[in-house]
Amino acid sequence: DHSLDSIVHMANFIAYSSEIQGYLDLPTNKTKLQLQDYSAAERVMIVNYSSLVMKNIEVFGNNGVNFNVPSRYTELSPEKIDTYMQKAKAHGGAVSWHNETGDGGSFLLLKEIRNITTTRSLGIISIQLSAAYLEKQLADITFANDGFTCIMDMDGNYIAGAPVDKEALQSLRPLLTNSSGYTQLNMEGQNYLLAYNLLPQKNISVLGFIPETTLYSEISQLKIWIYMIVMSTCILSFLLSVKISNTITAPLRNMEESM
Repeated sequence: DHSLDSIVHMANFIAYSSEIQGYLDLPTNKTKLQLQDYSAAERVMIVNYSSLVMKNIEVFGNNGVNFNVPSRYTELSPEKIDTYMQKAKAHGGAVSWHNETGDGGSFLLLKEIRNITTTRSLGIISIQLSAAYLEKQLADITFANDGFTCIMDMDGNYIAGAPVDKEALQSLRPLLTNSSGYTQLNMEGQNYLLAYNLLPQKNISVLGFIPETTLYSEISQLKIWIYMIVMSTCILSFLLSVKISNTITAPLRNMEESM
């Protein structure tokens, strides 16, 4: 949640910068910019861009002005840009997250850019997160050594983390009814305890899977120790009872033999 919040702050900073606002607010007939004209807006984006975190940052203006970092040119088709426009504007200026990892894409941030003064729509900003960045967030997280972590969207589709059976992920959707909690799950013939935390504003569910065999391994070891102690006690008690019995009966046997 904290990691994605930093991306949100970055998107807001770029969208409300005077350079981006100025270019997107130009009339359509004055948007043919010279190469040097792009540098001010691109500088704002380059300062915030990190190849370790994101694939690209793109700004698409309603007036036809487009900016792309690290490349100056977008790989998106006009139809795809139009789809992004509609998705971003459907949230009325708020940031929205979209899972496009299934198409070889990435986890995508979209935000409508509005004029600071008039709130008029100027365009959108999109930030595609690197898959490696999401994986890195989960790399050092373990659950009881044999456990693993997975991130999926609110519709039950895989985003990042340990690969989990798709049918199992889909079956989880009805179970995740609270913002956080835990439940039991059978997956590929093994029982798991599933801990989860939902982040609806980020469109993600963070899941931690713990094999019950691992979870209860210490209890199993404790059971073995208890069995061993009980058996040892029984054997010792039997030997002691024989010893005590012999001390009582031996004089009687000696007297019997003498008689």
